[in-house]
Amino acid sequence: MEQHSIEDIERGKRLRKLRRDLDWTQQDLASKINRTFHAISKYENGIALSKDVVYRLAQVLGTTEDYILTGNESKKVGSSTKLETKATASSDSEPSTISILKKLDLLMNEANRELIDSIKSDFLQIMEQYEAHKEKYIKVLEDRSKLMDILNSKL
Repeated sequence: MEQHSIEDIERGKRLRKLRRDLDWTQQDLASKINRTFHAISKYENGIALSKDVVYRLAQVLGTTEDYILTGNESKKVGSSTKLETKATASSDSEPSTISILKKLDLLMNEANRELIDSIKSDFLQIMEQYEAHKEKYIKVLEDRSKLMDILNSKL
């Protein structure tokens, strides 16, 4: 069995914590850096990382390479970038309402509870407006498609 240094084990723990803070599975993270979930498991268990992998992990996890490698908190990305990373974490191009609300709940703490509640309220109002006008939007898109077909047939 391969022996891992304390630094390797600590690095793996940091990776696991960063991933879990974003509420991602190993598969979620793997797909974002074009690796398998087996590779992510190995990284989290202290297997050495290439510079390229460390760079990609830092990008998608919203932190720095230095933090991943050393745990140096002073180089850790600020909370606004982590907030942005969490808010855009969905791999879907159009995330579901439920996933957006769950992510907002993850970000909530006493300091930002009022802001998050306001954002959730605004978001739900927008979704209600969309649902109320959805049929009109669909009709407009269908009409546009028919018009494009007519124009293309005349050209």
